[in-house]
Amino acid sequence: MAIKAISEEAFNYVCEIEPMHWTRAMFKGDSKCDTLVNNISEAFNSVIVVPRSKPVVSMLEDIMVYVMERWQKNREKIAKYDDGEVLPNIKKKLEKESSYANDWIVRYDSLLLFMFIW
Repeated sequence: MAIKAISEEAFNYVCEIEPMHWTRAMFKGDSKCDTLVNNISEAFNSVIVVPRSKPVVSMLEDIMVYVMERWQKNREKIAKYDDGEVLPNIKKKLEKESSYANDWIVRYDSLLLFMFIW
């Protein structure tokens, strides 16, 4: 009701919208995605523990040096890689997935064939 005291127009606007779209009590806590990870931010935060205790300029310089060194390591790793267009981690995943192909059973479907010819 505090919004009504601030703006009657805003209050009326919000009342027209279903509460499930704007009130925290109506939000569902379940995940909309099957994977909830924030590994990148956790890894980055673990790296900047020491720099965060420094003054802002020094902290930013330390972070900049870390990022530049990491990029350089990645450049060096990829420069050594010379095995086509597929990157190493993706290649491992493809090899793993292709190993499952031995379990596939091929079945003829005349309807599918008809759809492709049609």
